[in-house]
Amino acid sequence: MVYDPDDPSGFSIVSKKDDTVARMMAYWDRRARGYNLLTRLQLHDTKHYEHIIEALVPLGRKASVCDMGTACGFMALVAARMGHSVVGIDCLPKMIYYARKNADELGIKADFRVGNVSNLKFPKGSFDLIIAKSTIWCLDDPVSTLRHWMALLKPGGHLLIIDGNYYLDNFEKDYGAKHQLDKIKKSEESGLHGKTNMDSVDFEEIRNIAMDLPACSMRRPSWDMSVLLGLGMDNIFVNLEDQNPYTVSAASGYMILPGSFVVTARKPFEKGETTVDERDADHMQELDYEKGVMEESATRFKALADANRVEILQILLKGSRNVKDLSEILSCSVSLTSHNLKILESAGLIHSVRVGKEVFYGINDSKALFEILYYMKKGFEQKKLGEN
Repeated sequence: MVYDPDDPSGFSIVSKKDDTVARMMAYWDRRARGYNLLTRLQLHDTKHYEHIIEALVPLGRKASVCDMGTACGFMALVAARMGHSVVGIDCLPKMIYYARKNADELGIKADFRVGNVSNLKFPKGSFDLIIAKSTIWCLDDPVSTLRHWMALLKPGGHLLIIDGNYYLDNFEKDYGAKHQLDKIKKSEESGLHGKTNMDSVDFEEIRNIAMDLPACSMRRPSWDMSVLLGLGMDNIFVNLEDQNPYTVSAASGYMILPGSFVVTARKPFEKGETTVDERDADHMQELDYEKGVMEESATRFKALADANRVEILQILLKGSRNVKDLSEILSCSVSLTSHNLKILESAGLIHSVRVGKEVFYGINDSKALFEILYYMKKGFEQKKLGEN
């Protein structure tokens, strides 16, 4: 039988069994056509996600990547367009249909397969990078699935989680207040999901399903960090992705309630194994001396030569800000702040995202930048000590 997702008389891909997994699959099956439209819109600007992947994969290397819960293929297509060898997995044939169609239309080579991300048949140590964008919150047993993914990673390989505290407002009062404020500012139906709802899908249905999903009742990303540490992962880093962080008053002062976030973690090298990937050592040594790499490094260090710009980066490490906020924090003019932001963006240290009429700035690679600033500080302290 030829599968036509636009034919309403097409066969059903899920059972009618009333359990969480079947209900979840049925919901996303109905949502697939509209979600594909959303995916196509998001594929117009993928720089932010490219920067995240670049921070985890050595420059110039072709990595083996698996996108878990790929849906219509967004992250798989981003990674494949960067030159990596990518396989995308999703449990729904309709989602995979659209992912393959998108790859064909965009001329991108990627391998899309129907499968259960919690129980894949790949050999252990198959991948350099596993991506899970908006996937973990949907899982019925996320801890077991994360353990499975860890086995599929090569030693030294990375896990990239891009997710959010979806429907935590079902369980927590503070997040309930945040949800009500979000509804006042911009209703769910007026956002991208609402605008791409092609089949009149009831969003309240997924809200009800989320009541039975383990990760939806957990405060994340602290939960993710705890689980990953327990599974033996290391080099765990977190970056909040909220454009307008929501704060609540606590006994110790104001606290940010994380909404969207990125978590990266590394699978440790086995005992006795070098922490340098020997397969790439010669290649990376050549790249270090390439003119383009040296020029890029020089541009970044030049951008860091100004104290005001360094202070901007320190602020952005805590979360995204617009020009007005930054100028007020720094007590300097908007024009000077804009000038410094332009230099930092040209150097590849930050990126900008337009949200309505506002432009927000964020860090491209918080891990690398933190290390640079740390060693700059240590160097300054040693120089000062030497002068004394």
